[in-house]
Amino acid sequence: MKVYEACERIWEGYKLYAGTAFVMRKGVELVGLTARTEAMLDVVETFERRGESIMEHQARTAWLYSALASNFPDVFSTHYMMLTDAWQTIAVAIGHDVGEIAIGDIPDDGNPLHDQKDAAELEMFEKLLCAYAPRDRGDLYMAFKNFQAKDSLRGKALHAVDKVEAVLHLLYLEFYDHYGVMDLKPFVTDSDRRFMRFAGSNCTTDCWAAHVKYMIRNYPENIRGPVLGLMDVAVRDVRGEAFEWWGKDISLV
Repeated sequence: MKVYEACERIWEGYKLYAGTAFVMRKGVELVGLTARTEAMLDVVETFERRGESIMEHQARTAWLYSALASNFPDVFSTHYMMLTDAWQTIAVAIGHDVGEIAIGDIPDDGNPLHDQKDAAELEMFEKLLCAYAPRDRGDLYMAFKNFQAKDSLRGKALHAVDKVEAVLHLLYLEFYDHYGVMDLKPFVTDSDRRFMRFAGSNCTTDCWAAHVKYMIRNYPENIRGPVLGLMDVAVRDVRGEAFEWWGKDISLV
């Protein structure tokens, strides 16, 4: 129950934080909770008009990780020996997708070009390191490498948070009647089709959620529990029910 209650708190906070992506076309009078509804609707209009910026995703991922670290410290925070380790992870979360500026977003679905994306992101992240003191650069570089390789608890935790953020954002947009349809994409991949079959739906949210469940299927339970719990809480809030595919065998993918 404590996990579920924590996930509810994080989801409510996420909805507020996601509203910060709105465009202030009318000036400062739009700032504040009094304009919450108008601001959140503007997020949807902005998404439909121009899509999602890398910086918006990075910021939400970093915020989400910090919220999970506060609620689940056994793996997301005090698991590490020093507070600076948690700070390093937040820094990686903020800068992890900056390489997409150079090469674009290449899905991690067996595409041979994905290795090029990893290399481009690492190169761009190294350029960001020039802003940090020399004593921090090596640790941040290794934290980023661990995130890419997913070969540590910290790397796996941040990877899971990065993936689930996309699902939460799609559910947030659904809250305002914005439904993405996977098979209307200009290029539908074999991976897209597999997850449409697995989810029993062509809704982008369902397919992404199935993808997340598949990618973290072998992660420790203290990572999987909060991440899957967050998706469940968000779906119940937006749709009034849990995912129908929730108990399906992951081997179907």
